[in-house]
Amino acid sequence: MNASACSSRPCPASVCCRAGLLPLSVRSLLGGAALAVMLALGATRSLTAAEPVSAIASPADGARDVPVNVTLTWAPIADAKGYDVYFGPSATPAFQCRVASPTFLLETLTAGTTYRWRVDAITDGGAKSGARRSFTTTAQADRAAMFAWPIRIANSVRALYPEPVNLRNWNYTEGMVMDALYSIAARTGRDGDFDFIRAWLDRFVAADGTIDREAYPFELFSLDRVRPGPVLLWMYDRTKEEKYLKAARYVASQLDRQPRTSDGGYWHRSTYPNQMWLDGIYMADVFSVQFAARTNQPKYFDDAVHQITLIHRHTHDPKTGLYFHGWDETKTRPWANKETGTSPEFWGRAIGWYGMAMADVLDWLPADHPGRKEVLPIFQAYCAAVLKFQDRDTAMWWQIVDQPAAPKNYVETSCSLMFAYAMARGAQRGWLPPEYLEHARRATRGILNRQIDLLPNNRMDIKGTVEVGSLGGNGGFYDYYVAVPVRTNDQKSIGAFMYLSLALSETANDTGPASREFPRRSP
Repeated sequence: MNASACSSRPCPASVCCRAGLLPLSVRSLLGGAALAVMLALGATRSLTAAEPVSAIASPADGARDVPVNVTLTWAPIADAKGYDVYFGPSATPAFQCRVASPTFLLETLTAGTTYRWRVDAITDGGAKSGARRSFTTTAQADRAAMFAWPIRIANSVRALYPEPVNLRNWNYTEGMVMDALYSIAARTGRDGDFDFIRAWLDRFVAADGTIDREAYPFELFSLDRVRPGPVLLWMYDRTKEEKYLKAARYVASQLDRQPRTSDGGYWHRSTYPNQMWLDGIYMADVFSVQFAARTNQPKYFDDAVHQITLIHRHTHDPKTGLYFHGWDETKTRPWANKETGTSPEFWGRAIGWYGMAMADVLDWLPADHPGRKEVLPIFQAYCAAVLKFQDRDTAMWWQIVDQPAAPKNYVETSCSLMFAYAMARGAQRGWLPPEYLEHARRATRGILNRQIDLLPNNRMDIKGTVEVGSLGGNGGFYDYYVAVPVRTNDQKSIGAFMYLSLALSETANDTGPASREFPRRSP
């Protein structure tokens, strides 16, 4: 059998597997038990086009002790244009998304849970409903299974950047990836990653704790250059080398001296005067709250809360519940609304940065800090508003969130990952109703099955990430946002996937709020 024959007519998945033609995404994730079931089915029968979608499927109906990392597979239907997948722990599985091929990647599931699923074939004549099936995951997930996705993305980072010098800049994207890589290493014991991160830091941080001025132009007052700060704090925790703490204090001094609007909002950077951008809340506040906790300086907690509430006041749209990308206090920028000062569009990733910022700030903000009462309602309303704009067929979100039918608009990966992370973290910590974890999982499944390609050697590619979004130059308008190039393996999506996959891994053995195994403030 060859690949063309396999694509032109129905074929038992077991035969494809024997021939090495089963999609790599399936072969790399199928456990031995599931594969054995497929082989057994293929050895006893073949599939005809008249059989239902789930006649030959994996996991087998009623299977038990299924790994928490599993891929759903079913036999293809000859006239299917696509498949609607229904999946979940409820008695009636919920719709997830539409896929083109008869496989469905899943995130890390919860141990000891019975899942039910159904696949409907979409044909010119309508939907052909499949039989409902079920399986139960193993009672306890081992750590390798729990962290299968974080390990896969960590492997991919190390393959993309074999040497620390390949991560060239002291900037928010590199800082985000290194911060997330540290968190994965801390949970999985990947000591080589610690060495990699330290070597990356030491390219910029001298023995006396000074940071390379060329790499970190302090007087630019770019909030993007603050985001690597948490990596300094984690490395100080690990090594107790004073230079890392000294460098972190230097980064904090930027926030002390940052130019501000008249009501105390950080300028995004000195070349964008009088402007607050949603992006900057994430870049500054994630470090600010961690630095406050490490150094017992609560003013940095206070300032993080102030930035979140200020930009909410200036950029929130009460009609949609969404947030405009930025705000110009002077109302003179070409994109600025002459009455409100806001930019005109709801750009997905900017809104995503803001949600991640609030989730991480709430994770570090002391339980008795008065700012929690201000940030938490904003975060809860934010997640409820964002959820309303999730795309039905893909379970993702659009580049311009509120205009799915507009010309050249598309579902974008990084914002979808960020929204899913915010919802997952909120549900895990008890800040959001439990169903938000299922919303996050649905979004993750949409991304996995649309934008992820699995590669040999336990690696992966992430597709569909917009390269940049700016309010500088000619930025800020619809035509600009949809014309920016889209990339594969962009660091914004890599970092967001790392955080999301870690968050979902925490639910493998513990589904309660504020996970016992992974308390707040763990790396």
